[in-house]
Amino acid sequence: MNQVLNTARVEQAQADAQLAHASGLAPLLPASVGESFGLVVRRLREARGWSQEALANRAELNRSYMGEIERATVMPSLATASKLAVALGLPLSELIAQCEVRIASARRL
Repeated sequence: MNQVLNTARVEQAQADAQLAHASGLAPLLPASVGESFGLVVRRLREARGWSQEALANRAELNRSYMGEIERATVMPSLATASKLAVALGLPLSELIAQCEVRIASARRL
Protein backbone atom coordinates (compact mmCIF):
# COMPACT_ATOMS: atom_id res chain seq x y z
CA MET A 1 0.00 0.00 0.00
CA ASN A 2 2.76 2.48 0.94
CA GLN A 3 4.60 1.67 -2.30
CA VAL A 4 1.45 2.47 -4.29
CA LEU A 5 1.01 5.79 -2.44
CA ASN A 6 4.66 6.74 -2.94
CA THR A 7 4.47 5.88 -6.64
CA ALA A 8 1.33 8.01 -7.01
CA ARG A 9 3.01 10.95 -5.25
CA VAL A 10 6.10 10.74 -7.45
CA GLU A 11 3.92 10.54 -10.56
CA GLN A 12 1.95 13.61 -9.39
CA ALA A 13 5.14 15.59 -8.80
CA GLN A 14 6.47 14.63 -12.23
CA ALA A 15 3.15 15.50 -13.89
CA ASP A 16 3.22 18.90 -12.16
CA ALA A 17 6.72 19.54 -13.52
CA GLN A 18 5.74 18.52 -17.05
CA LEU A 19 2.66 20.75 -16.98
CA ALA A 20 4.71 23.68 -15.72
CA HIS A 21 7.31 23.16 -18.43
CA ALA A 22 4.68 22.84 -21.18
CA SER A 23 2.88 25.98 -20.05
CA GLY A 24 6.07 28.00 -19.72
CA LEU A 25 5.58 28.46 -15.99
CA ALA A 26 8.27 28.01 -13.39
CA PRO A 27 8.74 24.38 -12.42
CA LEU A 28 6.58 23.18 -9.56
CA LEU A 29 9.31 21.02 -8.09
CA PRO A 30 10.88 22.58 -5.04
CA ALA A 31 14.49 23.47 -4.48
CA SER A 32 14.14 23.56 -0.68
CA VAL A 33 12.14 22.08 2.17
CA GLY A 34 10.30 25.37 2.59
CA GLU A 35 9.34 25.49 -1.08
CA SER A 36 8.25 21.87 -0.95
CA PHE A 37 6.05 22.50 2.08
CA GLY A 38 4.49 25.58 0.51
CA LEU A 39 3.80 23.80 -2.78
CA VAL A 40 2.22 20.82 -1.06
CA VAL A 41 0.02 23.02 1.12
CA ARG A 42 -1.05 25.06 -1.93
CA ARG A 43 -1.81 21.94 -3.99
CA LEU A 44 -3.87 20.41 -1.17
CA ARG A 45 -5.70 23.70 -0.54
CA GLU A 46 -6.53 24.18 -4.21
CA ALA A 47 -7.65 20.54 -4.54
CA ARG A 48 -10.27 21.31 -1.90
CA GLY A 49 -11.33 24.50 -3.69
CA TRP A 50 -10.33 26.65 -0.73
CA SER A 51 -8.90 30.14 -0.75
CA GLN A 52 -5.87 30.98 1.36
CA GLU A 53 -8.24 32.76 3.70
CA ALA A 54 -10.45 29.69 4.09
CA LEU A 55 -7.49 27.46 4.97
CA ALA A 56 -6.05 30.10 7.28
CA ASN A 57 -9.38 30.31 9.13
CA ARG A 58 -9.62 26.53 9.47
CA ALA A 59 -6.04 26.38 10.78
CA GLU A 60 -6.48 29.46 12.98
CA LEU A 61 -3.71 31.32 11.15
CA ASN A 62 -3.46 34.77 9.59
CA ARG A 63 -4.27 34.81 5.86
CA SER A 64 -1.14 36.78 4.99
CA TYR A 65 0.93 34.21 6.89
CA MET A 66 -0.67 31.50 4.72
CA GLY A 67 0.59 33.31 1.63
CA GLU A 68 4.07 33.53 3.11
CA ILE A 69 4.05 29.79 3.84
CA GLU A 70 2.96 28.96 0.29
CA ARG A 71 5.62 31.28 -1.19
CA ALA A 72 8.26 29.84 1.19
CA THR A 73 9.19 33.25 2.55
CA VAL A 74 8.73 31.87 6.07
CA MET A 75 9.42 28.46 7.58
CA PRO A 76 6.43 27.35 9.67
CA SER A 77 6.96 25.77 13.06
CA LEU A 78 6.00 22.20 13.77
CA ALA A 79 2.96 23.52 15.65
CA THR A 80 1.87 25.48 12.57
CA ALA A 81 2.45 22.48 10.30
CA SER A 82 0.28 20.44 12.65
CA LYS A 83 -2.52 23.04 12.51
CA LEU A 84 -2.39 22.96 8.72
CA ALA A 85 -2.47 19.17 8.62
CA VAL A 86 -5.52 19.07 10.89
CA ALA A 87 -7.25 21.75 8.81
CA LEU A 88 -6.52 19.76 5.64
CA GLY A 89 -7.78 16.54 7.24
CA LEU A 90 -4.42 14.77 7.12
CA PRO A 91 -2.08 13.33 9.71
CA LEU A 92 0.98 15.55 10.10
CA SER A 93 3.13 12.61 8.99
CA GLU A 94 1.27 12.49 5.65
CA LEU A 95 1.77 16.21 5.04
CA ILE A 96 5.50 15.86 5.73
CA ALA A 97 5.71 12.69 3.60
CA GLN A 98 4.25 14.55 0.62
CA CYS A 99 6.94 17.21 1.03
CA GLU A 100 9.65 14.55 1.12
CA VAL A 101 8.34 12.94 -2.06
CA ARG A 102 8.50 16.29 -3.89
CA ILE A 103 12.08 16.86 -2.76
CA ALA A 104 13.10 13.35 -3.81
CA SER A 105 11.41 13.84 -7.20
CA ALA A 106 13.30 17.09 -7.76
CA ARG A 107 16.59 15.34 -7.06
CA ARG A 108 15.82 12.63 -9.62
CA LEU A 109 15.15 15.08 -12.47
